[in-house]
Amino acid sequence: MGADGQYVVALTVFQGRIFFVTESFSGDIHTERSTLWSSDGTAAGSAPLFDLPAIYVFYLSAFEDALYFEGKDRERFVNNLYRSDGTEAGTQALVPAALDEPPRFLRFGGQTFIVDGGILWKTDGTPEGTRSITVPGGAVQGAVDLAPLGDRFYFMGRSVTDPNDYQGTPALFQTDGTVAATVPVKTFSPAPTYDTPKPQLTVLDGTLFFVAADAEHGGELWRTDGTAAGTELVVDIDPGPDSARISGLIAADGRLFFAADDG
Repeated sequence: MGADGQYVVALTVFQGRIFFVTESFSGDIHTERSTLWSSDGTAAGSAPLFDLPAIYVFYLSAFEDALYFEGKDRERFVNNLYRSDGTEAGTQALVPAALDEPPRFLRFGGQTFIVDGGILWKTDGTPEGTRSITVPGGAVQGAVDLAPLGDRFYFMGRSVTDPNDYQGTPALFQTDGTVAATVPVKTFSPAPTYDTPKPQLTVLDGTLFFVAADAEHGGELWRTDGTAAGTELVVDIDPGPDSARISGLIAADGRLFFAADDG
């Protein structure tokens, strides 16, 4: 390609094959196009499929029957979340994107839900059938993570009840996928702004475990049965307001496993 270059920016497994995205750039490091490839793991079985409608793609996620990625629209240069069935005709923008972290997906009640850029979306896989459950400026902000428990699913976010307090209060929310039924289960006294752990929502034996931070305990392990009364601290691993820095929370063989700092 002469002075031009090409490099892989994202990769995943989809329908038994490896799919990846390459970005092609010119000598001045200006990205010219992003291309979707498919591979069986061999050089002979690897080939470009088509140029994507976005550039600056930084991840590729496979969920059920589709690929998802975020990038900047080549024509309008705005950030979008895209869905693709692996064909050029079947690749289209769904919703505006924040380009911060890869979205989280959940199949619940026969529908697909996505948390992306702090907003909870419900989609049937088309732009016309994609709508937000939470909205910027609404009572629920900063949605993060997704996990089902019983007839509801859960996410962490911020509850905004005072229009003068745009940051709101950290909270665990539950929803059945409708706006009306999206409500906080428990709010947490705000911890220092630098102490916002990833929730890592994990279900074990009918109980939802998660990491949350408050002013008294810092970031620690909590559990809930889906009620306010049944939401409680499991243990203050690093006693007092310091955080245990919990990471890698996972359920396996009837137990929870994670890394933490006890101070």
